[in-house]
Formats: sequence, structure tokens, C-alpha cells
Amino acid sequence: MKKLFTVTLFLLGLMLHAQNYNPIINYEFNGTPVNGIKIKTNIPYANGFQMPTLIIEGYQYGGKRTIGLLLNWYVYKNNFYNPTLSSHGGYTPEIKLYNENGKVVIFINDKQYYNRFAVRGYSGGLKLTDSHFQGWSILDELPSGTNEVIVPYRNKFAGDVEFAKGVWNNEGNVGIGTTIPKEKLHLIGAIRGNSGGGALRVKTDHGYLDLGAQNASWAHIYTDRKAVIFNKDVYTTTNSFSSYNNSLLFKVKGTERLRIEENGNVGIGTTDIPSAYKLAVAGKLISEEVKVQLQTNWPDHVFKKEYNLPTLQEVENQIKENGHLANIPSAEEVKKDGFFLGEMDAKLLQKIEELTLYTIQQEKELKKQEKQIKKQNSSNKKLLSIIEKLEQRIEKLESK
Repeated sequence: MKKLFTVTLFLLGLMLHAQNYNPIINYEFNGTPVNGIKIKTNIPYANGFQMPTLIIEGYQYGGKRTIGLLLNWYVYKNNFYNPTLSSHGGYTPEIKLYNENGKVVIFINDKQYYNRFAVRGYSGGLKLTDSHFQGWSILDELPSGTNEVIVPYRNKFAGDVEFAKGVWNNEGNVGIGTTIPKEKLHLIGAIRGNSGGGALRVKTDHGYLDLGAQNASWAHIYTDRKAVIFNKDVYTTTNSFSSYNNSLLFKVKGTERLRIEENGNVGIGTTDIPSAYKLAVAGKLISEEVKVQLQTNWPDHVFKKEYNLPTLQEVENQIKENGHLANIPSAEEVKKDGFFLGEMDAKLLQKIEELTLYTIQQEKELKKQEKQIKKQNSSNKKLLSIIEKLEQRIEKLESK
């Protein structure tokens, strides 16, 4: 019976000390604070002394937002321990707690026009009394206390959080422009990045990728990684790819295979492109057909009357002295410097045309010799006929 009586008194004590204070203080200022809103309480800053719940409710006229804030704290080892804020309105200013002259000070670090709110509270502790919730004041001044702490906001919802044209469902999926998100972020509509770089940044532990319009003329894809990988073909509707201010490189498995330099010169398998050449290829080249169109004259001048065709004797002397035809590079020169395909074709054509002229000359000489031979044969036949007749006459004379 004695134990039952003791427990009853204990519960009664808790009931007596569990008090609601509504309101503790009201605030209404038809203006804009210079420093912020400082709420001076009469709650002692003492270890294990308190665990109050304060509710700040009202209207923030300047921003047209309702005010609904729940504030809790506890003092442990001479510090604010695990202070917490929760908002059930549209106003979430930065709130700090201080120890000022042994009393707790609440500082709303915000300067909004025409705030009006009421502060009410609840205390379930054994040490807090009615006097601790009396004599509060609200001032427009900066706090001067110690043990400063910024109170973090914490809100938790068990189900879906719905908002205008969107939802954050209990599976962690967020829908913007849709209430049925199928991914962690499901967006219907446009995305706007920051105004400076115009970029939407996707960032992981390995790096980031920026995507957006950089300025009035350019959009960009930018990353701090070595490469951007596309797992499908890349198409362009303008039929062009460009490099902003450098050579355009094409790589395969990280190795450069082809480049187009700023001056339009192309290198295949090489990065060393002599400035005088439009194409440099390191390796063999195979093609069904190659068309060379020279900007210089083609060697048709060989067939003109004024062309001085070297004699075959001169050609023979050139070969004996130099080991190759005139105007044709030697084997050593080709090995060292190579040759120009178009120029070599022109030189070889010149030699073919010269050879054609030699052949025509020889054909004419052969026909001339053929006529001479025919004439000589005819003369020989006549001589043989005369000889035969003479022999016959001689035989007749000898037979008499």
C-alpha cells in the first residue's frame, strides 16, 4: 500500500510539472529588423535541467508564408545537445541558440518585413517551472552569448509527400511534373542550370559531367574525366563536327588514329603532318581508283612541233652516265625523299609520249626501208632475168 501511494505521488508530480504555456510571448513588428529577431528566455542554461518544446506560429507577411516551427534542445556537458527544428509551414529561417548570462537565447537570423508570430511551449521536466516561461522579451539586436549552435531542420514523413504537380513517394522516387515517378528522379519539363556556366551538373564520387548552354552561341558537355563514352552511334543534323580552337582528333581505344588540324591538313596514323601537305599517311594505302588532278600543266607539249625530242643516243648517254632517265629521280632519291604521285605520273607520261614519238620515227624508217627493199628485190629479179638470158645465148654459141 505504501509503494502504491509513492507511485501515485510521483505520477501526480509529473502531471503537475507537465505544463502547456500558450502563449509565452507574441511578436509583431510592422517593419524590417536591422539585426534579426532575438528571443530572450528565462530558461536557465544548465546541464540536465531542461528539454522544452517551443512552437512558433504566425505569418511572415513580407514573403507571404505561414510560420510553423517546432524547436527542441537539451543541455549536456555544458553544451547544447542534439537541438532540433521541424517546420510545418513555409518559413525556414536560420535559428541559433546561445547561452547569454546563464539564460537560453533564441536568435532568428533573418530580416524579413513584417513578421508576426506567437511563441507557445510545453515542458514535461521536473525542474522547469512557470517562472521560467514568464518575463520573456523579443529584441532587434545581435546575441552576445556563448555556446553558439545552429539548429538543424529535421522533418520525416512516413508516406508520400505531395506538392503541386509532383510527389516524393515512400519508395524514395521524386516526381516533378508527374505524380507517378518511375525512377529516383522523374522529370517532365525543362531543367534550368545555374546562370554562370549554364550547366546542369551530374556528380559522383568519380567526377562530374556538365551539360548546358554556356552562352548565347554555344552549348557544351564538359567533364573533369579523361573522356566521355557514348555506347551508341552519334549523329548530327548539320552534317558537321567541329573543334572549337584546336585540332580535331579521332581516337580508338585511347590511341589517336586520325586528326584534322586547324589548317585543314589531315594525318592518318601520324601526328607529324608537314605544313605543305594536305594529307599524311603512316602506312600502306589501297584503293580501287585514285584520281590525281594537277593544278599544273599536263605534259602534252611533247607532241608540239617545237619540242626538242632527245635523240636515242642522248638517252643512252644519260643512262650510261646516271643510271636512270632524265628528269626521273634515282632509287636513292626516292628512298630518301619519296616522290609526288601526280608529278611522277606527269614525268612518266612524258617518257611514254617520247617513247611514242621514237616508235613513230622507227615505224617511218621501217616503212622507208621496206620500200627500198622491195625496189631492190625488183631490180634483183630483173638482173637475174638478164643473166639467165645471157647464159642461154652463151650456151647456144658454144654449141655451134
